[in-house]
Amino acid sequence: MFTTMHALFSIPELLCIIFQMLKKEDQRQCIVVCKIWSEVSLDLLWADVRDVKRLLNILAPVKMKYGEDIKYIFDSPPDHIQWTRFQTKYSHRIRSLRHYEDQKIPSLMDILTSFHASYSSPILPNLRKLHWYWFSVDPTLQMATTFIHRDIQCYHTDIGWQYHSPKEVHAHVAAIPDCMPALTALFLDGNPFPEYTETIVRILRALPYLTQLELPAYSANIQ
Repeated sequence: MFTTMHALFSIPELLCIIFQMLKKEDQRQCIVVCKIWSEVSLDLLWADVRDVKRLLNILAPVKMKYGEDIKYIFDSPPDHIQWTRFQTKYSHRIRSLRHYEDQKIPSLMDILTSFHASYSSPILPNLRKLHWYWFSVDPTLQMATTFIHRDIQCYHTDIGWQYHSPKEVHAHVAAIPDCMPALTALFLDGNPFPEYTETIVRILRALPYLTQLELPAYSANIQ
């Protein structure tokens, strides 16, 4: 016998509190119940993305390619229908994004950037926390700018200062106040060289809302 759902279970705020207590697999089951449950469940499932490949797999299936180096590519290039679906159904749900350099995603990011090139709005408009970890000479630093926008509140990066050219690192760090003026938390991890000190001091003075700060530890002999 069909039973009408109690009105309480149609209140998104209440559903969010309840669904937060569920395991991920149970949240996925809630997607098929009804439209309201689906929206709340999808918001929770996609709020914190800890693998950029998982995010890009929404756009089109991602696969591993073997060669001299293992890397990730799209199984077939996404089209504009898939891009529209990504934008309308998923992009606004992501609140936190993490990238680790070993994910090897330059070719995926090139395609994502090309799709977004004709749009002025952020790819992930509600993104508030960005964690970007890069160490080697791979172009991961440049890729971070694809997701950076003015409403981000927390930026956490573990920087391979010694691998990238001083000019590139200076440009990235110096641009932080202009690109992310609303930052309340900034974490610059790694082992920087003293030549970046002046740049770091300058950006700190240009971030009026900053309440949390973490900087690399300098050795005792650095003046």
